[in-house]
Amino acid sequence: MKSFNFSYHPSTEILESAVLKNIQSLEPLIIAIRDRNRSIGFIDVLYDAVLLESLYDLASQKSRYDPALIIVIGIGGSSLGADACYQAFKSDDSPKLLFVDTIDPDFVALMMVHAKKTLERLQTILIIIITKSGETLETMINAQLFVALLKQYHPVDYNQYVVVISEERSSVWCWAQCHNIDRLSIPVNVGGRYSIFTAAGLFPLLCAKIDIKQLLKGAHYMANESLKSVTESNIAATMAALLFVQYKQGVMIHDTFIFSVSLVALGNWYRQLLAESIGKKHNTRGQVVRIGLLPTVSLGTTDLHSVGQLYLAGPSNRFTTFISYERYSQDPVVSSDDDFQLNDQQRSCASLYHAILQGVERVYAIDNRPFAAITFPDRSEIYVGQFMQYAMMQVFYLAELLEVDPFDQPEVERYKTETKKILNGK
Repeated sequence: MKSFNFSYHPSTEILESAVLKNIQSLEPLIIAIRDRNRSIGFIDVLYDAVLLESLYDLASQKSRYDPALIIVIGIGGSSLGADACYQAFKSDDSPKLLFVDTIDPDFVALMMVHAKKTLERLQTILIIIITKSGETLETMINAQLFVALLKQYHPVDYNQYVVVISEERSSVWCWAQCHNIDRLSIPVNVGGRYSIFTAAGLFPLLCAKIDIKQLLKGAHYMANESLKSVTESNIAATMAALLFVQYKQGVMIHDTFIFSVSLVALGNWYRQLLAESIGKKHNTRGQVVRIGLLPTVSLGTTDLHSVGQLYLAGPSNRFTTFISYERYSQDPVVSSDDDFQLNDQQRSCASLYHAILQGVERVYAIDNRPFAAITFPDRSEIYVGQFMQYAMMQVFYLAELLEVDPFDQPEVERYKTETKKILNGK
């Protein structure tokens, strides 16, 4: 198997010797993982054959109901990964997935209308509730709303159309157990934002007829590649070192500039992964450091006409990663009969798209604005699987260089605590 293409522009802002030095500093960590002296949950789960068998068994059971609508209720890491893959690979043949990932009243009401109309047409819906802790406020209120709606149309056997994905023995797990609702577990040592290759990410995709075996095949390949060497051929370690060197030089923004509408949700998934894993008040020694990179997502070519002026004329305070396809599955071409005074090179969407991307990269290079480029050979699950595993390894390595814990998010809990106080009248 070949990897997606990765390269970076060696601007004067990036000292290649410093990059290589930091890649090599990761060697003890890589050896510890490779020799199984350190267990990393999001890597270990790739080799869980029992999990994969349970996913296919349950998906096969639920497919007998032929759901016209699959409602995924979760937030953050519980839904962003599956949403990213669904948006990348959905087709006219895919069952429709709706991701209810906010408590916005108007949005939730609209999603309930979709569900109700489906039920009124005597079609089936499948509700997948995903919460690692089993206590996420937004997820639990949305779950109650949609289960109550389902009970109106299936008062006796509603439990057959619900699946709960959570840690074993969480409150929602116990609720599901009491009501004879099917359950899939999330390993205790895999956090939400790293859970794409657990049941939380894979089960909704399997129900939507996305090829999860190809996703996993790409992830397996990249996990092995990311543990092989401490040279620039290790692209996860290389990107971590690039971001670390840039951060030490005052670059506080990492922009993922995506040249494909279908991959924007993948950028949103990476945004959470980087932000929650790296944005920390304390380092691993307990010192106050307030470390963090601001992850942003841009869409080419749309955002060249909205923020391009700022990116090219404003402060040089961001590192950019361009993401694109080498080959697009479709390429509309202007007919030669439709003469808008276009030359031959302008008649194909893909040819113009690639030319614009190359033009942007050329301007970035001329202006000495640091960037990397990732090119997927084509639109396939293997390369997205590779990218997601690469991204998790990259962020994990970056956390090691920055000396922060990539798996906790203590500040997120603060708003939850205050919200509960308000709801309790305090």
